[in-house]
Amino acid sequence: MGHNKADNGNTFTPELGSASDATYEELQIAFENSKTGIAWIDAQGVYRTVRQDYAAMLGYAPDELQGQAWHLSIAESNLQSADTAYDTMLDTGRVVHDSLARRKDGSSFISRLLLVKTTDSDGSLTGFYCFLRDITVWQDIKRAQMNAEEFSSKLLDSMQDGFTVMDAEGRLVRVNAAFTKMIGYSKAELIGAGVPHPYWPKEQRKNILDGFGKPPFEPSDREIILQRKDGSRFPVIVSLFSSADAEGNTLFVATVKDVSAMRETERRLAEAERLKTIGTLAGGIAHDLNNLLTPILGSADMILQGSIGVQKASTTIRAAAERAKELIEQLLAISNNQVAEKKMLSLEKALKDAVHFVRGSLPPNVSLAISGAPSCSQLLGVEARIQLLILNLISNAGDAMKDRGGRIDICLDNPEPDQIRLRVSDNGCGIAPDKIEDIFDPFFTTKSRGNGTGLGLMMVKEAVADHGGDISVESRLSQGSTFTVQLPLTRETLAVKPAELAGRSAQAALEIVVVDDDPAILEISEAMLAHLGHHPTCVSDPQLLLHQDMSDVDLLITDYRMNGTSGVALVRQLQAAYQGPVLLMTGLYDRQDSLPQGIDGRLNKPFKLDNLRSAIDSVTATAAESE
Repeated sequence: MGHNKADNGNTFTPELGSASDATYEELQIAFENSKTGIAWIDAQGVYRTVRQDYAAMLGYAPDELQGQAWHLSIAESNLQSADTAYDTMLDTGRVVHDSLARRKDGSSFISRLLLVKTTDSDGSLTGFYCFLRDITVWQDIKRAQMNAEEFSSKLLDSMQDGFTVMDAEGRLVRVNAAFTKMIGYSKAELIGAGVPHPYWPKEQRKNILDGFGKPPFEPSDREIILQRKDGSRFPVIVSLFSSADAEGNTLFVATVKDVSAMRETERRLAEAERLKTIGTLAGGIAHDLNNLLTPILGSADMILQGSIGVQKASTTIRAAAERAKELIEQLLAISNNQVAEKKMLSLEKALKDAVHFVRGSLPPNVSLAISGAPSCSQLLGVEARIQLLILNLISNAGDAMKDRGGRIDICLDNPEPDQIRLRVSDNGCGIAPDKIEDIFDPFFTTKSRGNGTGLGLMMVKEAVADHGGDISVESRLSQGSTFTVQLPLTRETLAVKPAELAGRSAQAALEIVVVDDDPAILEISEAMLAHLGHHPTCVSDPQLLLHQDMSDVDLLITDYRMNGTSGVALVRQLQAAYQGPVLLMTGLYDRQDSLPQGIDGRLNKPFKLDNLRSAIDSVTATAAESE
C-alpha cells in the first residue's frame, strides 16, 4: 500500500482498501476542510502524512514530524493511557481520547484525539488516522462552569431561607441545605420528586396548587403550611417565579422562608395587646363592681339591723348580683383566647356593653356621646372580638385627646338595608398623611416608645375582615380622626337551644352529690337542690368520695377547681365506682363543645335557681337518651 503527499503537507491522496467507520470520500472531505489537525500514522506508529494544522499545533513543520514516532507528540505522563486508547481503537475501529499533547518546545496542552483504524482490502491493519484538536480553552470554560456550579451550590447552601428549583413538570431538580434542614428530607429524597411534593399536607395540596395559579407565574409571595418528614407542620412564605435555563427549558424557582418564629412573636404580642386592652379597662371595671357591691352590702346590713324588709332587700341584692354576673361574663368573654364559633349577636348591644366597660378608663377630660338608631343591628359574629374591636377604637380615640381633652362621637346606623355602620370620631391630634396607609400594619404605632405594640389596629382590621366587613379612616392633623367600620347584617333568627326551654315540670327526686371546697357554695347548693325536691349530699373534701359507696347516686356535681385537685381528675378517679352523669361547676368562661371527657354538662358560676334546674334537666335527659 502506498501513500503520496504534497510538499506543502496540506493535501493527502491515500490509496485505501478500507477505513473502519469512515469511507474514503468522508475522510478525504474531513482532511481537506476540517480545521482540526489531521495526520496518518502507519501500523508501526510512525507519522507518514501530516497536515499543516496538525503540525502547527505541536510546534513542528509537517516534514519534521513525518518519519517520527507518534509517541513523540504525547506527553510522557499520558503514554500509557494513549496506548490503552490505541488498543481500544484496534478492537472497535475508532476511539475518542482526551490526552496531554507535547509540543516541540516541551510544553503541553489538553487535546482531544479521534483515532480511526485503517485497513487494506484484506482487512489487515495499515495504520490509523489521528484527528487532533486543542481543547485547552474548552476545558478552561468547562472548569470555570464547574467552579461556577460549585460556587453557586455553596452560595445557595449558605442561604438562611430554603431554595428549590422545579422543571416544567413540577419535578424538583435542585434544593439547598436550608430547605432540607427545614423539612427533614435529604436531597436524595427530594431530587426528582414530582407534584404533589412530599412536604405538602395531603388535605392542602389542591389549595396550594390553586393558590399559585397556572404558569407562567408572575413573581408572588404566598403563605402556606408545609409538613416536615416527622409529620409536624409549620407556616412558610413562598416566593415563586418562572425562569429558564441556558437551553431555554422552563424552570420554576421558589424561595421558602420559615415564619414560625415570626408568627409566634406576633401571637404573643397580640396577646399582650389584648391583655393591655383589658388592663386599660380595669379601672372602669373596678368602679362598676364597687357600685354593684354597695347595694349588696348595704342591703345585707339593713336586713341584719331589721331596718328593711327581706323581700325588698332581696330584690335589690339580686338585681345588683345579676349585673355583676353579666359584667364578669363579658370580661371573661373578652379575655378568652380560644377560637370561638360565630353566633347571632346585636352590634347595638355589643356597643352598649363596650362603652359601659371603657367609659371609666377614659381620660377625665374626654367625654363620650352615642348617636344613631339602626333599624337592625343583628349580625353573625364572635362577640368577644366585636367588643375588642370597639374597645380598641374607643381607647385609641381617648389616647388621641388625653393631652387637650375632647369628645368621642360614636354613631351606629344602616347605610344599606343589609349593612350596619359604626363610626368612631375624635377631635384629637389626628394622623399625618404619610402615616395613614401604615396604621393597620403590624407593629406600626404613632405612640411613644413603651406605650403601644402597634398591634391594636391590626387586630381591629383582622376582626373586621373575619366578619366580612371593611374599615376605613379619615384624618387631619390637629383636627381628629374618624374610623368607619361596615359589617354585613343577617336576617336569620337566633335559634333557641332546647336546654333554654327546659321545662319546669316536677322531676323525680334525685340522689345528688355536690363536691366543692367552698363552704358557702355547698350551703347554698344544698338549699337550692332541696328546694327543687332533690336529696343532696355535700362533700368539701373530694378524697372522701373515693371511699364512699356511689351506687345509689343519680348525679355528681363537682367544682372545676379545688384545693389540691380538680373536678375532672376526681371524675377519672371515680370511674370504677361511678358511671352516672356529671355536672361541672366553674367560674371560668369556656365553650360548651370543649367539655373534658367524662363531663356531661357545665354549670357556670354564679348561678340562679333556674340555671341549676336547667342544667340538671339537661344532663339527666341526655343520660336517659343514651341508656
